Amino acid sequence: MLPRVASLLAVLGALFGVLLVAVRPWYTTWGASEQERSSRLPGDEIGFSGRNETRAIAIAAPAEQVFSWLAQLGQDRAGFYSYELLEDLVGCEMPRLEHLDP
Repeated sequence: MLPRVASLLAVLGALFGVLLVAVRPWYTTWGASEQERSSRLPGDEIGFSGRNETRAIAIAAPAEQVFSWLAQLGQDRAGFYSYELLEDLVGCEMPRLEHLDP
């Protein structure tokens, strides 16, 4: 039994090491350009020292249109535009709007 537990712990440790060394640097800068990663962005002043995570996506729409969708984010509004299954698993009852609600 002890060799199996030791083997399991060794495999889990190796997977954790791969996560920290190879996967984490990739997903903490997901989609961000070098300029976005190195520039000072709004909210950086409230960040945690030693941690820098900048993710980005490109949206082919004017800022006013994007903001209209973002303004209705939230549990008591239009939901979070995420995976409904995950929201249901944690007990959130989110509406699912696929149009702008004036």
